[in-house]
Amino acid sequence: MGQNDGDGYCECVNCKKFYPVNDVPHRFGSKDRSVLYLQFCNKIAEGVTKKYPEATFTVFAYNHTSIAPKNFKLHPSLIPVITYDRLNWVDPERKAKDMIRQSSWSAIAKNVCWYDYFYSNQYVLPRVTSHHVARQLREGYQLRVRHIYIEHLPLGISGFGGNEQIWAEGPLAYLVLKMLWNPFQDEDKVLNDWYETAVGPKAAPYLKRYFDRIEEFWLKKMPKSAWFKRCARTYLVPTWHDYLNVIDKDFFEECAKDLDKVCELAPEGDCKKRAEYFRFAFLNRRNRCEYWLQNQNVRLHSADAFTKLFFKEDFNRGLNGWGIYEHRKYPGKFVFHTAKDGYQNTGAAELLCRKGHTGGIEKTFHITRPMNFRIEVRYRCVGTTEKVIPYISAEWCDDKNEILHSVFYSDIHGVYSEDWATAAFNFTTPYQLPGYLRIRLCNSGSTKGKVQYDDVIILEAPKK
Repeated sequence: MGQNDGDGYCECVNCKKFYPVNDVPHRFGSKDRSVLYLQFCNKIAEGVTKKYPEATFTVFAYNHTSIAPKNFKLHPSLIPVITYDRLNWVDPERKAKDMIRQSSWSAIAKNVCWYDYFYSNQYVLPRVTSHHVARQLREGYQLRVRHIYIEHLPLGISGFGGNEQIWAEGPLAYLVLKMLWNPFQDEDKVLNDWYETAVGPKAAPYLKRYFDRIEEFWLKKMPKSAWFKRCARTYLVPTWHDYLNVIDKDFFEECAKDLDKVCELAPEGDCKKRAEYFRFAFLNRRNRCEYWLQNQNVRLHSADAFTKLFFKEDFNRGLNGWGIYEHRKYPGKFVFHTAKDGYQNTGAAELLCRKGHTGGIEKTFHITRPMNFRIEVRYRCVGTTEKVIPYISAEWCDDKNEILHSVFYSDIHGVYSEDWATAAFNFTTPYQLPGYLRIRLCNSGSTKGKVQYDDVIILEAPKK
């Protein structure tokens, strides 16, 4: 029995009886609604099990219901599903806190389910953590975990954010399925069987070393990254790529050498095809990783490096061909133009703020050659709450207008300002050219007021 993914719990007098007396956010950042939710689930379970006594139901320890209520009698047919990205366990402090939470649910339930987040193929560097997962499943069984659900996606999601259907993570899914049958078996034996079957006995050690190197990054290097520090939440965020900042400079070259050796030693036939497949998957990911690192470097360039005007928009003559990035509830009803309320009393674009709204205006450019860009935009907030987020984004599409992977996406969030302020950032072209650059001016986070945009300037500099 699921619940709200976000907010929206009933505020009536009867439901508020089940709210905590001190109704403040818990450590996951949401207000506790566990008692309200679980007493509802108890009622359903009581009714159904009268006719179907063997029925069982899952209930979610997630978001507003993350924390188990104390002294609560949970119906025995209910199985709590504890949501957490257990790669967080590489941090002893995070693991210790999760164990306290685990114990609180185990205290009111016969056994529990784990909900985990691998999101493997959505990471630009495949998230391979085989030994960590094996240890985790063994420990889970000892903690009375008898069910598991994993958002895995080893082939990505077709048509979602440029996640092509390439199996880049190797043995992880195979290992997980094997360990779920018997978490106490030797994971290295399972992995070695897979490597030898995949590419043959002579090539297997090099394929193993390739995936071991990736795993070592995720378990030893990644925890030192700023990305991991700001991902102290239910799930780590695959579309933030700054974990790459801590990667060793020779990492990709060493990986390439191993995969070249795999292709050299794999016997002809299916083993050779698999070897070539994994090398192809790696080269594609290597290009993306190196692009992201290059783009980060360009973002540090001085504004003085960008000397040539590429595009300018002052909105003095209206929206002038800008398209509407439509919100699903309010398509086109929140975008306006003012002729004299902009910067220095000239024209400006206006985006109204509405509850739950994220939308804006966009402009697309056909790009045929490598360039570095800088975008500068003036904005101000009029009658909004201070939670408003004005932001500018640059995303890339291929020549078929398909959005490229999130690694090619750049943006900046403007801070709340009632006076005219400027938001700016640098970015570079992808290696897939020709392509299309889509600039968006958006806003979100406020239920009232508007954000005005003016004087969009895109400058360019040669790509070295």
